[in-house]
Amino acid sequence: MKEIKAFIKPNRVENVVAALQEAGHESVTLSKGEGTGAYKQKDASPSLDFHFTDSPVVKLEAGMSMQRIR
Repeated sequence: MKEIKAFIKPNRVENVVAALQEAGHESVTLSKGEGTGAYKQKDASPSLDFHFTDSPVVKLEAGMSMQRIR
């Protein structure tokens, strides 16, 4: 069994899930998230005090048997 994880754009979720279903992978887990991109300064870190996000993402997780992996 292999676990596949991918971060995809929200507008591509339907196409990715449909392609996985066509390939025979019925179960996937989707989690909504937000990314902040790369930090330019060495001492920079995320802060929960300020709401700043610039790229919504969806985390897709699927378990696949070894026979289905090409």
